[in-house]
Amino acid sequence: MADLVDWGILAHNENKQQCLRHADNLCTPFLSNKHVNDQFTQLCKGRANCTLTNFDEFISKGYKASDRESVAQCYQPTSRLFFQYMCKQTNSEIAHKQHMAGYNIDIEIMTGVLLLAFLIIAKIATKQLSSRWDDNNVTPSDYTLYFTLDSEIS
Repeated sequence: MADLVDWGILAHNENKQQCLRHADNLCTPFLSNKHVNDQFTQLCKGRANCTLTNFDEFISKGYKASDRESVAQCYQPTSRLFFQYMCKQTNSEIAHKQHMAGYNIDIEIMTGVLLLAFLIIAKIATKQLSSRWDDNNVTPSDYTLYFTLDSEIS
């Protein structure tokens, strides 16, 4: 994990198909960016996985008493907490993936050549078998005579 791109809480009545934090989201005014950024930097940055704790501190405690009902909706079981972070790969990881892609391309080319060779051999073998079958079996074409009729005969 490299950088925290975005995070937020979508209340139970908001569109959960998009994990995006908008200014008009119900929970956005109450989020504690400093706490989350500090935890992410300390526990997650530069690691393959991490565990964030103290979720209660993700929402600022300095909200007004009149906002208590709105804040309660952020804690509903149907609310969704989301984190979006950027992953970065090292140059050696990228080089390894490119090397493996080269192997995959070579395998695909060899498979294509082998398939083409198989089809050519199958076509030749089928033609030979057809000719051999025709030589070994009597068919109506063996007794068919072809000749041209002269117009004077009729």
